[in-house]
Amino acid sequence: MLQKISPLQKCQEELGSLKAELEEKKSSLKLYQDTHQEYARVKEECLKSDAQKKKLEAKVKKLQEAAVKQTQDFKQLRNEKKILEKEFKKTQERLDEFSKQKNEKELRHIGTQISSDSYGSIDKRKVKLLLKELWLCVNTTHRLP
Repeated sequence: MLQKISPLQKCQEELGSLKAELEEKKSSLKLYQDTHQEYARVKEECLKSDAQKKKLEAKVKKLQEAAVKQTQDFKQLRNEKKILEKEFKKTQERLDEFSKQKNEKELRHIGTQISSDSYGSIDKRKVKLLLKELWLCVNTTHRLP
């Protein structure tokens, strides 16, 4: 019977060692699963951050292109401003020259007995007032007879 008990004890010892090994494997498997879940979470975060990075890079590129375009537009507007200022200066000079020529012509034609100052400075209000007074005089003379 001892011989029968001895293999039974051996089997129980092996069973105990297998249970211990199984527990060790379970804890190792649990640790592996936890590590795998953490890896999957980190990988997902990396994918999200990569997508965000690409979006931000696209925005930066668009902003850089817009900045370059604005700089070019600004340079073009500055050049147009310079051209317009030159044209304005030339036009102003021509106007001054034209005014001088006009004054010279008026001085040349002063012998026509009509001064340009008296002709150019007719007060329209005074003329209207005189016409009204004249009309009143004419109108009253028609009523008398």
